Amino acid sequence: MSFRIVKLTEPITLQFTGGINWEGAWSAVTDYVTGDGVSNGGSSYVCILNHTDHEPPNATYWDLLAQAGGVGIASVPEAGEYKVTGIRMSADHKLIITYDTTPE
Repeated sequence: MSFRIVKLTEPITLQFTGGINWEGAWSAVTDYVTGDGVSNGGSSYVCILNHTDHEPPNATYWDLLAQAGGVGIASVPEAGEYKVTGIRMSADHKLIITYDTTPE
């Protein structure tokens, strides 16, 4: 795994060659090297400086790859047909469908 700094700005932009070495969930006992990727708190990070025991989002050692999204549906409804009570478009262009929570 190698990398080069493309442009020194805020934030620093890194370009990796060879892809990201996905390590899975962050662990305090793993030795991370530049280019290792981890998940932590619902977000994904890539290591930018070799280290052990520096938890993301510590910007000295990690760059944010993908930020955790908002809270989704708390539970999936059981299979069945539901009566739609409303359909609308939110201000950020998401389709919002409301329905009775009891299957017909």
